[in-house]
Amino acid sequence: MKKTLLISSALASGIIYSGSALAQTTVSGSLDLHYKAFSMDGTATTSNRGIGRESQLNVQSKGKLNNGMDYAAGFSLEFDGANGSPTAGTNSNASSTESNSISNENVYVDIIMGSTTLTMGIDHIQNSTNHSAPFVRNVLDDVAAGYAGMSATDQIGAKTKEAMAVGILQNIPGTGINLSALYAPQGGSIGGSDQNAGTTGQRNSSYEIGFIGTDPFGVKGAKIHAFKNKEDASITGAADVNGTTYGVGYNFGQFALGVDVQNE
Repeated sequence: MKKTLLISSALASGIIYSGSALAQTTVSGSLDLHYKAFSMDGTATTSNRGIGRESQLNVQSKGKLNNGMDYAAGFSLEFDGANGSPTAGTNSNASSTESNSISNENVYVDIIMGSTTLTMGIDHIQNSTNHSAPFVRNVLDDVAAGYAGMSATDQIGAKTKEAMAVGILQNIPGTGINLSALYAPQGGSIGGSDQNAGTTGQRNSSYEIGFIGTDPFGVKGAKIHAFKNKEDASITGAADVNGTTYGVGYNFGQFALGVDVQNE
């Protein structure tokens, strides 16, 4: 197993920094700035206002291996911004740190063999957060995030996609269906250094299996999905962590309808 991990690490390095004429590397990015202001009646907090930011840098490489198979690899750095925690009645700020999204945003190495893709990384393969009605979750998340720092999350159960993992994606030709299976050796691990890949005494492994259908079986505008994940309890007496989600949606162009169900 150790040899396999070392080979994979070397492959990723070779892909990202390859000077081969068969390789294509792109760098892209995005920047969003937002101003929000709202007031709350009958609470200790009377107002909340400010300018927020999210900036992201993407590095992607793709090409062909010597055996003719395709590959894709890359990573993203996402900087969500961290408030300075201002101290009331003074002009000073308490210390703050950037979130770990710098390290766990779309890191991947894909080996593509026709309709089958083998992948290693984090936050990349299709997963239980890819809903049939994503617009509903997006609105709820924005509203909650603007209300006293709360959040609405769609990361259910074992949250396997939020850990470094290996997986397989299988497209079923002619159906619009993509099956996937994902395995994370340690839950919550966003990847250690190349010298020390992980730690002991932390969370157990987890898995997630499911499918997504886009225009399934020729039904244009339709989308379906279903996923299940599980992580065994890490300490004696604790319960295993399970999560399931399924849904269906239909896009009419300017309008869309859908329903998503989540259970933990």
